[in-house]
Amino acid sequence: LNSGKSVLSAINRDKYDVHELIIDEPMDVVNKMPEGVDFALLILHGKYGEDGTIQAMLESMGIKYSGCDPLTSGICMDKNMSKKSVKSIKYTYCSMDNCKITWFNRL
Repeated sequence: LNSGKSVLSAINRDKYDVHELIIDEPMDVVNKMPEGVDFALLILHGKYGEDGTIQAMLESMGIKYSGCDPLTSGICMDKNMSKKSVKSIKYTYCSMDNCKITWFNRL
């Protein structure tokens, strides 16, 4: 919630009609969304926000949004799937078990 409040305080309300939408469960996107929204600036963390659920719901409602599409969000949320994806495109990386910083280099 703090990230959202910080962003909300910085948006020029003379230029944009801004609505805060706190999502506790996926259906809140449908039930709490004001009429006429044309873009959603996503400032989400954790379940639903980072796994592609909210993004998929917005797409089904025809609302554009910031960030990754549902599939990419879901892959990134699943660390094992993320590692498999990185390996499949031949990026080298080290696991956090054996290094302090993870670097990605194209082969």
